[in-house]
Amino acid sequence: MVPPSPIDSMALTTSPKIKRIWPRLTEEQKNARREKFIALTNDVEQARTMYANKVQNISKKHGQYVVQSVTWTLTHCYY
Repeated sequence: MVPPSPIDSMALTTSPKIKRIWPRLTEEQKNARREKFIALTNDVEQARTMYANKVQNISKKHGQYVVQSVTWTLTHCYY
């Protein structure tokens, strides 16, 4: 039988809650973050639009209804 290690015999304790203080952002940092967020949002919207257009083109090519295009394309192309 292996004797218990010192770590196993130590009592479990919790550390006191420490309130972290984060520095406030400057106006330049706020504007930079806002511009980055807007750019990311625009890129995501462009990607969604491009995907929707591709889906419609594929569904028209194969004779599916535009209403069912996303479901049809996901079912036949990705699964």
